Amino acid sequence: MAMEQYTTLARKGEGEYVEKRSRFIGVAAPVSTPEEAAALVSEVKAKYYDARHHCYAYRLRNGVQRYADDGEPQGTAGLPILDILERRDLTDCIIIVTRYFGGTLLGTGGLVRSYSAAGNAALDNAALLVMQPYIKGSFSCQYNQQGRLQPLVEQFDGLMQQIEYSHQVDFSFLLPVASREEFAAQLIEKSYGEVTPVFGETIYGGAAEGQWFSAE
Repeated sequence: MAMEQYTTLARKGEGEYVEKRSRFIGVAAPVSTPEEAAALVSEVKAKYYDARHHCYAYRLRNGVQRYADDGEPQGTAGLPILDILERRDLTDCIIIVTRYFGGTLLGTGGLVRSYSAAGNAALDNAALLVMQPYIKGSFSCQYNQQGRLQPLVEQFDGLMQQIEYSHQVDFSFLLPVASREEFAAQLIEKSYGEVTPVFGETIYGGAAEGQWFSAE
């Protein structure tokens, strides 16, 4: 399994932009194949069946990328949307922007600005997901240390998996491999040398909004 880091989306996001009464509705979503992308485009077209344009762009990890202007002047819709994905270095995701014409021509610059704004709005309402190597970890502490130590997992972009309470508090978590050394140093420092993490196997995936996403 490839272990390189990449950024995608954990879930769908939607956003809107209005320019001179033209309404631009953006949808950003994770996809992993051209078939998934095509299915989502069809879904959006069916939902907004009375709209004039459904423009999109997507990028996949295998290097495949596509865009479509869907009747808009060449270079004013699909390419600006693709540029958003490239500038944010996002892969395995698609942005679709549906336009309801407002009666006033926007010109080339207005179209580029509007499609870009709607695409960015959709991404801003989605959840970014960084896929990378994670390491399983654990540590135990006294009850009076929990308030200082538990937040470190989230601070270092980790995901808490389990907390058990007995004569002490036992934590099990996932942590980006790249954060391992600094996390351990902070844990030792904040516990005044009393707590040391134990690390186990490395797995590949990502964490977003408190949820774990395994790599396929």
